[in-house]
This record gives sequence, structure tokens and C-alpha cells, in this order.
Amino acid sequence: MSDGISKGSVHQEFKDRLEELQKQAGELADSLIGEGQRPWQIPEKNSDIDLFDIAGLHGLAWERGKINNNYLDCMKNGLEPGTVGDVVSLKSQIDYMAVEERAYRFRHASICRCHHLAHGRRRGHDIGPVFVRILDQADSAIIAGRGGKGVEPLIQGEKALVPTAEII
Repeated sequence: MSDGISKGSVHQEFKDRLEELQKQAGELADSLIGEGQRPWQIPEKNSDIDLFDIAGLHGLAWERGKINNNYLDCMKNGLEPGTVGDVVSLKSQIDYMAVEERAYRFRHASICRCHHLAHGRRRGHDIGPVFVRILDQADSAIIAGRGGKGVEPLIQGEKALVPTAEII
């Protein structure tokens, strides 16, 4: 992908979010030294959205459709790919906005909703393979770097965490 033709860009939606966050950071800093009221951090584009409208909470502030399409454009044709830099930049923009949106949704969720969302995730982490897969990814990268052709899966028995590379 480094030999591709650059197709990525820093999107205006991403710039707008960062500019607004920077402005809000200044307002929050001023409020801490008594130079103004602490503002509630609601994006300007979402100021008319009802905080109890769970489905509509993401609103306009975190619209990532153009960035997602730009990312797909860099990946869809192996003969005319974008560059690695395009992919890294676009994925970073998408992920940054998604993380901010999730944090905003949780901040405005009810206690009951947060409790149930957390319970399901924790139970899934307990009985699911998430940590095994994280360890497997780290292990597989080391083995691949050593020139290993095939990697045996680390899952050996239920919930086994047995790496094949050294753990330091």
C-alpha cells in the first residue's frame, strides 16, 4: 500500500470536532480559575438533540460517513490502492470520533443502562475468548517476525492462556 496513490484527506468533520474540543478545553480551564461558568460539553451540532433520544444521540457531530467512504476507497481496489499513510490517518479519524461518541453516549445514559451494558461486556470477557485473542495476536506477531510459516492457535482447552513466545 505504500506504493499506492494517496487518496486520503483530513476530513472537515474531524477538524470541526477537534476545534470544538480545543475551544471547550479553554472554557473548562477558565472555569477552574473562576473566569466563567463550567460549560456542559455538548457538541454545537447536537445542541438541539434530546439527550433521552438514545438512537439519535450521535446526531451530526460524529458523522463519519464521508471518512468511512474515503477509507473504503483506499482499500477496495488492490490494483489502485491508497497509501499506508492514508489508511492510518483515516482509521485514526474514524476511531477518534467513534470513541468520543461512545463516551458521550455513556455520559448521558441512565444508571440502569450503564449497569446492564457493563454487565454484559464483563460476562462476555469472562467466558469469551477476548483476552486469549489479544495474547494470540501478540504471540503471532512475534512468531511471524521470526519467519514462522504457520501459527498454532493458543486456545488449548477452555480459556487457556498459554503463549508460545517468551513472556518478559
